[in-house]
Amino acid sequence: MKKTLLALIFCFLTVTTATAKQEVVVYCDDGYPPYAYEENGMAKGIYVKILETAFRRMEDYTVKIDPIPWKRGLNFMETGKGFALFPPYYRHDERPYLDHAVSLMFEEIAIIAREGVNITALSKWPEDFEGLTMGLNEGFSIINVKEIPDSIVIDYSPNNRTAMMKLAFSRIDFYVNDKMAILDSKAKIEAEERKLPGFRWGPVLQKEEAFVVFSNTNDEAYPYKQDFINKLNLILEGMKQNGEFFMLIEEFL
Repeated sequence: MKKTLLALIFCFLTVTTATAKQEVVVYCDDGYPPYAYEENGMAKGIYVKILETAFRRMEDYTVKIDPIPWKRGLNFMETGKGFALFPPYYRHDERPYLDHAVSLMFEEIAIIAREGVNITALSKWPEDFEGLTMGLNEGFSIINVKEIPDSIVIDYSPNNRTAMMKLAFSRIDFYVNDKMAILDSKAKIEAEERKLPGFRWGPVLQKEEAFVVFSNTNDEAYPYKQDFINKLNLILEGMKQNGEFFMLIEEFL
């Protein structure tokens, strides 16, 4: 009888511990390959791979990564409907509702132009681009559009692929985005046996730090927020120090 009682207590404690994990949904951009994107309803990408590895090591949490359109993700953060999102850049003045609490890595923002446009890596931004049409992704704050001269026309696309196809068919003259994302989109289009015209690289505009951000408009709904941030930062820092973070990037590519 005593052994049976002890066994029941053990089972109860085991079940209680197993169900005590905090369930968390973290949103990601569904159209930003190779870093984060949706494929067959699942989140994929470099950052997804890295964060899935880190989340599995957070013993107090069960984390689901949900790919979502970028503008909707930002809306969820602004309204407090969402807890966390990746991978925005730091834009505190534009998005004061975000806490940029977990750093991922720096991305290199570059310009790629179609053939026939007199642009090189030594071209000066923005004066050498006046009179041209620039491609940007919707909802991305890569550069401050308020500082762009009126002589540069801005054309927005929902994702990298759409922008690259516009560039291929001369609907835009140049495209601004992360260099790795541009190369990934180009490779995937060409893998479909679609011959793309030649492109030329313009200057690197800047380096941007990508983050996992957290909503600060509904903190009472997420009392575990700071604990989650602390543990995720600790795990990611360990992955960077031992090289695992960068090995996962190389494996994905």
